[in-house]
Amino acid sequence: MLQSPSSDLLQVVPLTAIVGELTLSGEAFKRQLTLGHSAYNLINPELGFIGFVGLHYVLPDGASGRFFWMFMQPDPDDVSHPQHWLHTTSQQEKLDHVLKTVAKLPPKFREIFEMTPADGVRKEPHVWRDLELDSLPAGRVVLLGDAAHAMTPSRGEGAFHAFIDAMKLTVVLRHLDADAKINDIAVVEAAVAEYHAEMLKRGTAAVRASRSSYQEAKKRAETKQHFTTGMKALPAEEIVLEMKA
Repeated sequence: MLQSPSSDLLQVVPLTAIVGELTLSGEAFKRQLTLGHSAYNLINPELGFIGFVGLHYVLPDGASGRFFWMFMQPDPDDVSHPQHWLHTTSQQEKLDHVLKTVAKLPPKFREIFEMTPADGVRKEPHVWRDLELDSLPAGRVVLLGDAAHAMTPSRGEGAFHAFIDAMKLTVVLRHLDADAKINDIAVVEAAVAEYHAEMLKRGTAAVRASRSSYQEAKKRAETKQHFTTGMKALPAEEIVLEMKA
């Protein structure tokens, strides 16, 4: 459809990314659930990184679970190059880099990294790529979601825009069907072209906003603003682990 390989279309995002995974149980498990029932972000422009911590799944005992985390830093070098340090360092060296960077965080935020064993750090580098398309051909094939505007997860908007794409495309198809125009290729192409134009404009703006989110976080930190406007502190909740029959 695009007549170009993905390697020509996808752009490497200038972010170093290190991924870790570990199993937590008991009090350590509860402490992570207190920070975020399923996931939470660590955004600290002063220390120079963005972190994401997520609960992958709960184990059958109900008192332990598998967590994963991703540590990201802006990197002006080509992180996809085989000689980039992410490709040449060991798991322990990657973990040491993370621990050194998070050392000034409060203990409750460092814990997930400090408890991760070296063999829990992914060997293969994670290279983020995003996608901006200027246009798409109009016809009986359409794109939506990551196929049209892949973006980093830093703003949590990838799935949101995929849903918007799907809903708008549904409206287009419903109107074509209701007007009995579904077999008129000229009408279909015009409708798809209109859908593509709106989708690409909205999706491209989201891709660029996601890519620049770190710089935005740094700017807000300098003015003592929250990364996301309207954020409110939530009261701490006691986490109770129990199995029910």
